Order: sequence, then C-alpha cells, then structure tokens
Amino acid sequence: MNHLAAALALVAIAGFGSAAHAGGYVSAGIGADAGLSGEVAQHFTTDQNGSSGRVALGQRLGRFAIEVNLYGSDLQGITGLTGQQSYSSMTAGVNARYYVPLTGHLEAYGKAGLDKTWFVGNADKPATSYSGRGYDLGAGLQYTIHGLLLGELALWVDYTHQSFTLHDDVKRDLGGGAQLLTVGVSVGF
Repeated sequence: MNHLAAALALVAIAGFGSAAHAGGYVSAGIGADAGLSGEVAQHFTTDQNGSSGRVALGQRLGRFAIEVNLYGSDLQGITGLTGQQSYSSMTAGVNARYYVPLTGHLEAYGKAGLDKTWFVGNADKPATSYSGRGYDLGAGLQYTIHGLLLGELALWVDYTHQSFTLHDDVKRDLGGGAQLLTVGVSVGF
C-alpha cells in the first residue's frame, strides 16, 4: 500500500502541467472474473471462464475527473456458509481520477473511490445475500483520439483493487477484496 501511495504521489508531482481535456464521458469495459482475497476468498470463488463488466459516467476537467461507476462479476459459493450456489457481485461507486500525460495521446491515471458492494444468490431457493461498503484504488493507461465528429474516443486498460467488509442476513462479517483488470472504451461528449 505504501508503494502505491508513493507511486501516485510521484505521478501527481510529475504531472503538474496544463491539460486541455474537459467534458463528460461514458465508458464501458470487460475483463476476466475478479480475483478475490481475504475471508471472501475462503467462501467464494470465481468462474475460470467467466467475465466481469464495468460501465461509468464521468466528468473531466483538465487533469481531474469524477466518475460514477457500476461493475460486477459472477461468483460461486464454496462453503456451508455460502452454499454451493451461484452468486452475482455488483458494485456501485464514485471515484476521483488524476491524469498524467505520458506521450502524445497516451495518459496514465491514478484513482481512488468509495463504493457499495452486493453479493446476491442466483438460486431458485432463498439465498443469503451479502452487502457492505468499502473503497477502491487503481491505476490505468488511456489512449485518446481527438477531433471525432461526436467528440473524443478513448481506449483504456484499468486495474482496480477493491477492499470491503460484507454483512449477511444474520450479521456475519466477511472482510476481503477483489482485483479487476478491465479493458474498454470511453466516448466523450
């Protein structure tokens, strides 16, 4: 965690120039299933052939952006606590981003945010649901194509580490996290 904070501080200091980007954007991306950690990984697993998805709406002003996003993945319960059933994870959150120009149209960014996560059982029988709050940290690379008729188009790759504590119907706590690697496209307007 200290290495990530030091790297983000270095990126912020290196990027104190001017930037001309401004405006709203929508984005969508896909990736492999989330990697799980902590107690959550002891009770859930992800499907080896599964995928995750992410959609977002953001507003950028210069090097800073604020973004609301929604992402999710499929899970499988693997213990008596979670049952041998399928679950869907869904996270809604808000992030702040800071962009640093690298070369030409290529930028790096760091991000931090707060979110709410739900794990909901997909079985026909009543299933235990889990929900909780947490935070996420991440970084990415973005290549932007300017001057299109409808606005800007950006291709990106994003790594997010999410940390959360989930509670079930009987108030048991499961701490842990998820790691997501996503590729996608953003359209500016």
